[in-house]
Amino acid sequence: MECVGGISKGKQTASFLMLDIIEKKCAFKAQDLYYSYKYLSGILMMSGFIPDDFPHIRHEKVRYSDTDRQGHVNNAVFSTFLECARTDILYDKSRGLIISGRELVIVQIEIEFLAEVAWPGTVEIGSRVKKIGHSSIVFEQAIFQAGKCASVSTNVMVMIDAVTRKSIALPEDVMEGLADVIKEP
Repeated sequence: MECVGGISKGKQTASFLMLDIIEKKCAFKAQDLYYSYKYLSGILMMSGFIPDDFPHIRHEKVRYSDTDRQGHVNNAVFSTFLECARTDILYDKSRGLIISGRELVIVQIEIEFLAEVAWPGTVEIGSRVKKIGHSSIVFEQAIFQAGKCASVSTNVMVMIDAVTRKSIALPEDVMEGLADVIKEP
């Protein structure tokens, strides 16, 4: 088992319920960690986010219809909350990403569910751009209720040609258009 920053990496992924086991195998002190980390499909996701970690915040009202039989918000709704916040950014005309003949599509989404979200109430969805590629934009997002991080997500959007449905380069000035939501190194 390979250790990266004290977290096991490979086919076995670590959850913070197993920190005591990982601590013994990787020789680090779990209580010294500021964040709990989880290696998920090759992307390191942080579960210790706070709303201030995100330059873009969207508020959404939790609807009664968002709940399921257990009385909490259904996991599928989390994806909708995340989409609403991403589209705030991506379809803001001032950012220059709306181009005739081109579209943005989601090609990957990973969601880690950390806590329940309840009705009635509101959620805050934090968003930031982690990386910009030739034709892709990688987002990091989190959903909060009452200041508690309920979910974290990493997702990838790709710009495609609307006719051929093949990936196409992002506009040259995309960095400028997204500068206010790009994650600081």
